[in-house]
Amino acid sequence: MDEERTGRGGWWRLSDPLGWRAITRERASLTLLLMLLGAILYLVVRHLRAIGDEEGSLHFLDTPLGYPEAFQTLQWLWALGLVVLIAAGLRRWAFAALVPLLAFLLITDTFELHERFGRQLAEAIPLAPMLGLRARDVGELIVFAGAAVVTIPIALVGMRLARRADRPHFLRVFAILALVLLFGVALDMVHILLIEDAGPGDALGLLEDGGEMVGASLLVAYLFWVWLTRASGPEEPVGRARASAEPVMSD
Repeated sequence: MDEERTGRGGWWRLSDPLGWRAITRERASLTLLLMLLGAILYLVVRHLRAIGDEEGSLHFLDTPLGYPEAFQTLQWLWALGLVVLIAAGLRRWAFAALVPLLAFLLITDTFELHERFGRQLAEAIPLAPMLGLRARDVGELIVFAGAAVVTIPIALVGMRLARRADRPHFLRVFAILALVLLFGVALDMVHILLIEDAGPGDALGLLEDGGEMVGASLLVAYLFWVWLTRASGPEEPVGRARASAEPVMSD
């Protein structure tokens, strides 16, 4: 039998690291993912149509406080709400350790905290440009690093305290968030290095924010799958998870 299904295998032997197979195995979670990706595709099309026609358009994916950014904020809000539902509704309290991390992503995406505090930090110290990055970019990285120092250890402690079968769910959440940060932070730095005075609407901005949005959609769909199936392990069949939640009737 599969080691992950029997629970005898190590939880670190994670298959399906981004939760794709889990999401697509259940019709409801797959439908949700397709709906989110469809919305992103629509926003990308509006972004492309606005190029050359509307300077600083609110349809650009990388326009601060534009329509796509509002959608991304909603995705972080949905992810945060699903974590709360899993923790409180299923009494799997270890998932609450993910709340600070997701709350930071929600708040910084809504109020642009990393950009605002990064600029203030660059002016207060002041920071010197480094490796082709502007002083304010270095300040943003410091703000992100400070938030990571606080929120990531809390999430790791939550994973350590979680049931053995729940630990792969944490690993998948971490993998998806790493994908988001790859686009939202690493590619952003590359964007700055390649384009000295980058503005909304260019190709790298589309790739950067589009990739971040797809990662957030994957996270929402995966957390929805965990909530929907009441999965106690990443490879538990949906039918078994539902059957275990139903009372057994005797004659």
